[in-house]
Order: sequence, then C-alpha cells, then structure tokens
Amino acid sequence: MKLKEFQQISNIELLTKNLYDKESEIKNISIVFSLGELHWVKKNDLVIIIPKFISQDELESIIKSLSSKMVLAYLIVTGKHISFSTIDISQKFNKSLFHYHSKKYLSSFWNLLCDSLIDKNSIEEFFFLQLKYNLINLMNTKYFNEKNIIRLISIFFDRECYLLSSKCNILYYGKYSTFNDLPLIDWSKSISTFTKKPSYRFEPISLLFNDKSYLCFPLKSEMSILGFLCIEDDHERLNKIDIPKIYEILPFLIICASQHSTSKLIKTKSFDDFLKNILYKFTEDVEKIKRQSIKFDIEYYKNRFIWVIDVQSLNQNLNIEDTYILNEILDYIKDLSKKFFYKNIFLSEKNTVISIQEKEDVLDEIYISKYKNILNSLEFAFPEFKFYFGFSRAYMKLEELSKAYEEALFSISIGKKIFMGIENIFNYNDLLVYHLLYDQKDNNIIKRLYYNTIFPIKTYDLEKKDVLLDTLIHLISNDFNYTITADELFIHRNTLYQRLNKIESIIKMSIKSAETKLVLNLGIKYKNIMDITENGNNR
Repeated sequence: MKLKEFQQISNIELLTKNLYDKESEIKNISIVFSLGELHWVKKNDLVIIIPKFISQDELESIIKSLSSKMVLAYLIVTGKHISFSTIDISQKFNKSLFHYHSKKYLSSFWNLLCDSLIDKNSIEEFFFLQLKYNLINLMNTKYFNEKNIIRLISIFFDRECYLLSSKCNILYYGKYSTFNDLPLIDWSKSISTFTKKPSYRFEPISLLFNDKSYLCFPLKSEMSILGFLCIEDDHERLNKIDIPKIYEILPFLIICASQHSTSKLIKTKSFDDFLKNILYKFTEDVEKIKRQSIKFDIEYYKNRFIWVIDVQSLNQNLNIEDTYILNEILDYIKDLSKKFFYKNIFLSEKNTVISIQEKEDVLDEIYISKYKNILNSLEFAFPEFKFYFGFSRAYMKLEELSKAYEEALFSISIGKKIFMGIENIFNYNDLLVYHLLYDQKDNNIIKRLYYNTIFPIKTYDLEKKDVLLDTLIHLISNDFNYTITADELFIHRNTLYQRLNKIESIIKMSIKSAETKLVLNLGIKYKNIMDITENGNNR
C-alpha cells in the first residue's frame, strides 16, 4: 500500500505531509511504546507510536530521534489530541504525520492494521516480535515495571491479561472484563491443587470463567513461585495462545520482580512502611509524600477511603495478641478480601487488617454485599472470634488517609459498644454526631443538654420503676413515628401517649417541637457515650 492510499483509510487523519513521500510504498511497520534505542526501527518504516505511558516531551523526542533513521512516516495512536508542538516537529523534519483516534483498548486499530497492512499469514508473528522488541527496549527505561509489562502483553496479544500473586490475588491487569468479577477463590483452589501435583513443572494451568478459557503460567524463581501470568486463551479473530511464545515473555516479569524494590511480586516492607507512616502521621511532609508516591507507583491525588476489620476473641480469658492463630487469621482476612477487592491495598496492624480502597461510581449495595460475604466467611471459618468492620469517609490526597484511618478506627471503637450484639459493620458517616459529642463530652453546654433532659427521665425511671427512657429511645430510633413505636413495644397508642406526656412534664418541653426532638436525639447519643466511658473506667 502506498502512503497516499493509507491516508484514505477510515479514521486515519493526516496532520502533516511530505509531498515527496506520497508515492512511497509502505513495506515495513514498527510499533513503538517508549523512548530508547529502538533498534528494530529501520529506514523507510511506517512508525506507529502508541504513547500509553510516556509524556508529551518523550513522544516528541521519539519523533526527533527516529528522523535521523530516515523513517517513512509516523502514525500516533491515542485518544488525545495531538499537540501543535508535535505537529511542528514533524513538519520541521519533513515527515508525514498521521493520527488514529483510539478508544481505551486497541482492538479496533489492530483489526484495521491487519486488514490493510499486515500479511494475514504472519499477523501473530508480527505482533509477537513487536512485543519482544518493546519489552527489551522498556528494560532500559524508567517504565520497566510489572504494570507496564502486563499492559504491553495484553495490548499485543489483544486479550484479557492478569498478573496474579502467589496467593492468586490480582496485582495488575490489562483489558479486563468490567461486567463480572473473576472467580478468584475458585481459581485459587484450582491453582493450589495443580501446583501440588508431583508431575508439576512449568506447564500452564487451564481455568474457566463465563465460557472463556484462560491459561495461567507460573512465574518461578529458583526457590519459589512468585506469582502467575494469567491470559485469555480464546480470541474471536486470532488463534489460541501459542504457549512457547508466552514462555519467552515470562523472564521479563521475573527479571523485573528481582530488580525493582517496588515489585508487588516480591513485596518489600518499604511500601508498607511508607503507607503506615502516613496513616500514623509519622510523615506529614507533603513534598516528601509526593516524591515517595512516584517511587512506589501510587497516585497522590485519588479519591480513597479506608475500611478496617477488627478481630476480637469471644473467649474473655484469651489475649488475642498472644495467640499463635492471630497471624493466620490476619493473613486469611487479607487473602479473602483481595478476592473481592483486588485493587485494594491491604496492611495489618496488631489485631486489625487495614484496607485502602478507591472510591468508585459503584452502587453502595454492591459493595455492602461483598463486605457481608467477607464477614460471613470469616465468622464461618473462625467461629470463636468476632469481626467488626469500620468505614471512613473518602479523601482525595494521600496524606489525608491519616484522617480516614482515624475515622475507621473510631467507627469500630464506638459502634461495637453502642450497637453491641446488633451490628458488625459501622460507617463513620452514621457515627459523625457521636464523634462530635465524644470530642465535646466535657463541654459544660453539652453536659447541661443531657442533665436537663435525659438525666431526669433516667432518674424518674429508677425511682418509679418506669420505662420512659426505653420508650424514648425506641421513639427516636423510629424517627418519632408513634405507630411503629407502639407496635414495636407491644403497647396501645394511648399508652404511648401517656408515657410521652410524662416525659414532657419532666423535661418541660413539647416533644412535637423540632428543637426538642433534636435535643433529645443528642441527649440519647451523649448518654450512650457516657455509658461507654463509665464502663471503660470500671474495668
């Protein structure tokens, strides 16, 4: 195909042109993802640049460096607009510059390329060689990490691709299905069974999900299995995965894991320490946090919240921190939770597991069902222990996770005492007023609010052996709905009215007043805090 014919292809936009090259034949194609030596790019090549993880400056540096090789033209594949400075550089070197506006994944572009420029008998070999060239080139750049390797594998094989930890948790992914969650628990069992076979060597493990087949390749070091490369086997257009080709790719992941301190396959303590220093406010230097976030490949600006799972023994004579089973429980919690929330970051501290989760546009009901599944699984696996969940609000900056951590812990510490035996999952948003009152529990105005309302009702009940306070608590919990409260207490509505009249005469306020309802609501919450404080002091 000639260059002038190429520009007629649908969705190909010509940005700059070299009049002398329009009759030139496109004989060879090279695909480039990052700056480097680019040894495979030859004279008169059509160079396809896919700037998935490089900067604007690096994109322009690629164009400058390859112009000396007398390449034919450039095609930039990106969903973004091409800058004027990039166009100017192409014009300066008198090279034709094309733009293909791609979506998130490159399947449609690959189809176009295969239909127009690549020999149908050598499509898979072409893409595999381009993948190898780019991986070799990537090794000498700052972009050589597990995340980008997985992205390249997924792009060139045009398939779902996952990097799994040794415990079958997703570390990175490329072109994954957003419609269903992978059955990681079932996969973990299959992988565990397979790797225990005496005949086990390096052969891939076959896995199934939603009528799709996947091949799972172990990443083995000299001493152990570091993790697994899991890739979709079937393809609507291409053949099944050529297994020997995957074996040629695996060393790149193993080398990357062994050479980089930020590897998630060989996880070092430094990343955990970095996050814990933020949570405990040991590090509050914003610029330092920003620098370290780049080092550990974690975004500084990202809407995140924290949830914590607290483990308590039902045996009062057992000190949970002294028992050998605690570490086993914490590891079990992390592994189980990762099956439901594979994007999350998990840490453990004393008798808690800390989870850092991105706030996504997902219905709360979907999240809640997953949390309840985790809770039910834990209670089934460890019936002699009790588990509590505490959730924070979401924060945008990395250093603000310390606030989120405090909120999650507070939710558990207050929630499990106030709602003892009723709830196991506590959200800080539901306990925000409790936090306010707890911080102000010694404030004279707050005390006066309590002693002018709830305390005299409590005193009356003790003297008269009545149940006015319990009636008021039910009424407040039912948003002052008289019918529901009477039914809940198994009393006639007239009996409820009589009790409320007594309460009004004691506090000398009308319960129908919105202000009174607010004061009583705050008073009951303050009472709960006082009860917790007094019980704590009596231990």
